[in-house]
Amino acid sequence: MISDRQMEIVILVGRDGASWARVSRVLECHPSTVRSHVKRIKDRLEIHRKPREAMVIAYYKCIGDA
Repeated sequence: MISDRQMEIVILVGRDGASWARVSRVLECHPSTVRSHVKRIKDRLEIHRKPREAMVIAYYKCIGDA
């Protein structure tokens, strides 16, 4: 479904409410990389919402699959 790295982003943003800047610091990557991952997550899970809302929805979709 989504990669382990993308799942980390979903957890940090969707569950914990982290900012893009915090996610980039925690994962040691550039903020544009985080935005790129978010876009791919939205596309892969077919979520057509604003990025932050999409990460909350993605979190519940992924937890539901676990």
